[in-house]
Amino acid sequence: MRVVVSPYDTEWPRLFRKEALRIAPAFGPELITIHHIGSTSIPDLAAKPVIDMMPVVRRIETVDGETTRWLARLGYEGLGEFGLPGRRYFRKGGARRTHQLHAYAFDNPETLRHLAFRDYLRVRPGVRDAYGALKTGLAASFSRDIEGYMDGKDHFIKETEALALAWWRRLPCLFLNGTVGVGKTTTLEAVAAMLDAQNVPYLAVDLDGLGQTNQKSPHDPFSRGLSLANLEAMVQRGRALGIRVVVLAGVIEGAEEREAFRAAMGGAEIFLVRLQAPDPVVEKRLRQRMVPGPALDWHLERRGELHQILERAGLDDAVVDAASKSPELVAGEILDRWNLSAIID
Repeated sequence: MRVVVSPYDTEWPRLFRKEALRIAPAFGPELITIHHIGSTSIPDLAAKPVIDMMPVVRRIETVDGETTRWLARLGYEGLGEFGLPGRRYFRKGGARRTHQLHAYAFDNPETLRHLAFRDYLRVRPGVRDAYGALKTGLAASFSRDIEGYMDGKDHFIKETEALALAWWRRLPCLFLNGTVGVGKTTTLEAVAAMLDAQNVPYLAVDLDGLGQTNQKSPHDPFSRGLSLANLEAMVQRGRALGIRVVVLAGVIEGAEEREAFRAAMGGAEIFLVRLQAPDPVVEKRLRQRMVPGPALDWHLERRGELHQILERAGLDDAVVDAASKSPELVAGEILDRWNLSAIID
């Protein structure tokens, strides 16, 4: 097999998107996402002109059978694990290979390895250029020796992967804390919109919905355990989607609870922002969205009680006024104080 390393081609992302749409139906409802990985997914990196794709599924066994047969009709040769446990490998194009598929279940660590290496080189131009020069030189020296070419890259890849994984496993989490009625959900939506504009892959969760049940445990009246279990599953699947940050809106009352949230997210680095609003503002908001009765009375009383708990806990990394500014300005202030770009770059 002749080794050809080409300069980066701006058509490669388009070719990936076109093929991803073509193969997605083969995986059916088991499919979570399809990532563009490998060197052709890294802008300005020289690469062999083969589009590497990583379908991520709920259960890897579902790729066997009908999915494999469907992919065969699309020109893909299925080779099973092909040396990597838990993978399903497919290639297209024969001697003139054009595409490769590396399918994994969402909880396979290999998904993180591929995503970490890709994203690390995307934001480290010096490392990217060194890798490109290495590949170009190896292709010239081993133009008809694919094994020699691969062996020549091995040390650089392993060394860079270790750095990339350490960098990528850092999961920054912005936690919007505060009493009922201070605007946590509204601020969450504004923060998410700003992350969208900055093209930051995020998972945003209003924790109220994760523990909403009428089957309350006497020792866990706010269903914290259920919320944490659901959050853990969401973050694990979100990481396989490529999320880099988590934004949560909810309540953390003490240090032990903060540690429980951190652990549920695999050791996330929590930046805790407490939103505040004057009592008249909170009461007005609650009365506008709730009908008079026991539930409203409970929330009004709970607001004062929770305010005292959060004041005593002293867990805040920042305290932000959420009443005198628009949600967009509040979100902007929070992101400035979080300094996210310094965290993820």
